Amino acid sequence: MYRGYAFAVSSDAAGLAKALSRLTLPVELVGTDTHSWAPLSDEASVWYASAMDASHVIRSSTAEIVDGVLRVQSGPLVGQESRISKIDRHRRCCEVIVGDGDAAFIERAPIDVPLKS
Repeated sequence: MYRGYAFAVSSDAAGLAKALSRLTLPVELVGTDTHSWAPLSDEASVWYASAMDASHVIRSSTAEIVDGVLRVQSGPLVGQESRISKIDRHRRCCEVIVGDGDAAFIERAPIDVPLKS
């Protein structure tokens, strides 16, 4: 989903940054000016853990739109229709709202919507 980016999970952000600095290829951590890492809220961590498979990949979901109502039929987004804010049927992806309140952000996830009536 994000060409040129890799994501890592670690309970020790400083240790992760130190380990990455020893790599022979150029690696930059994204974040704010004051931090080079961005911790996830507990709710976001739970969402990612539930959306990923055993290989830590978010697989594509399949859905249909009937009478203007989205129904996810299979995949990790089943039951999460209320979180989906935008669908791009051409690119086969959607925007999913992860988290609540000020900590909420939008994540892109794969989805195939072959039927729209």
